[in-house]
Amino acid sequence: MSQWAVPGLAVAVVRDGEVVYMRSFGYRDTEGKLPVTCRTLFPIGSATKSFTAMAIGMLADAGKLDLDTPVIEYMGDFRLYDEYATLNVTPRDLLCHRTGVPPQTSLTLLSAMDRYECYRRLRYLEPTSDLRSVFQYNNLMYTAAGILVERLGGSSWEEFVAEHIFKPLGMERSNFSVADLKKADDFAQPYMALDGKPARVPFRSTDSIGPAGSINSNLEEMTKWLLFNLNCGKVGDKQLISRASLAEMHNPQMVIRTPMCGYLKHLKLYGMGWFISDYRGHRVIHHGGNVDGFSALVSFMPEDKTGVVILLNSTNFMFFVIERNVYDRLLGLEERDWNTDFKKAYADALKALAAAHDKGEAIPGTTPSLPLARYAGTYEHRVFDSIKVRNINDKLTIELPSGLRCELEHFHFDLFKGKTSDFYFPVLQVRFHLDDDGALSSLSMPLQPDGGDVVFKRVKKRKPVAASFD
Repeated sequence: MSQWAVPGLAVAVVRDGEVVYMRSFGYRDTEGKLPVTCRTLFPIGSATKSFTAMAIGMLADAGKLDLDTPVIEYMGDFRLYDEYATLNVTPRDLLCHRTGVPPQTSLTLLSAMDRYECYRRLRYLEPTSDLRSVFQYNNLMYTAAGILVERLGGSSWEEFVAEHIFKPLGMERSNFSVADLKKADDFAQPYMALDGKPARVPFRSTDSIGPAGSINSNLEEMTKWLLFNLNCGKVGDKQLISRASLAEMHNPQMVIRTPMCGYLKHLKLYGMGWFISDYRGHRVIHHGGNVDGFSALVSFMPEDKTGVVILLNSTNFMFFVIERNVYDRLLGLEERDWNTDFKKAYADALKALAAAHDKGEAIPGTTPSLPLARYAGTYEHRVFDSIKVRNINDKLTIELPSGLRCELEHFHFDLFKGKTSDFYFPVLQVRFHLDDDGALSSLSMPLQPDGGDVVFKRVKKRKPVAASFD
């Protein structure tokens, strides 16, 4: 734990369908010296997606939807940028990340929009691939799937999951928001590694993309979720979801061609709400989750009736180290130094994340085209809302709709850069653009690593209208 600067950790292991290990380590709150317990709540991030997929499967069992019927037949206001995709995207497409729309990380992390506004703005997001041609992980499509649950299930996504999944599984402490998390008597604080030591960071709310990543749970209850999946959708004597529907979620739906970490170096597939891969000849179904200051992993081998749940209050790849060591030992496989492998993989991932938002080398001896005060103003984008640039004491600062702000330093020409405390956007790179008349017209930022720069147009100041007393 010290090597990864992880304050607290909870691990459960299932073998032959039985819990054989459940233990907590370290602190949920280092300042207060409060220990992690098996009841400590942690955000599970994107592991939430498996619950949303389960809800869709339950609605399919109830005859309220068909996985291969276009979404627009159930939600008449469903719109994507591409008309063909609008008319043909199905619930299955939403759940296996193949709509053609690239990841929209910046929209969900840097804006202040609620869930329904995010859904409405899907129509403005340009695709980068054809429908069903490429796997493109997308939180917003799971948000749309959650709204589909709401429309057809007769209640909010949260209420549906609580009633049809949490309640029968006995997941009494699990909830759906940072606000509810903080009301609990036993919850973990978020930390990130800083100079090799854990440092407290703010909670990040994921309410706007709740169905993609807002569930909070604990080791005891996530182990129940793991056992439920291993038991083919049955709890006690009750079958909550048909074996056929669950098999659809656990079976491959989409090939993943892009490089990924963890298992996903050889066989790379996605079902619905679950990744699928092989590990030394064994089929593994798994999904992790990362939210600022937290990591979670649910992983199982269905044929071996073996699995593991890992929750920690730091953002890193330590869960992969634990998971692989568990499987190596349970399966009697030759052990290897996974810690060294994943320390390198995580360092490489951090470098790639920084590089995605911090491109190019400075050209020395250049100056901005205009006095700094001229760059100040409001800049708008129809998807990402508006950002503000201010000139304070001859220093430019930028503020995003989420409240994230930083001071900008001149890099070269009309390019400025600023460092932030945000895990996903450690560097903001801002390039200002002039029109043919030399007037400031826009700024652009590389907010989408695989989607090009996002251009924000400068809002022109309205000229005051002279009062008339006629």
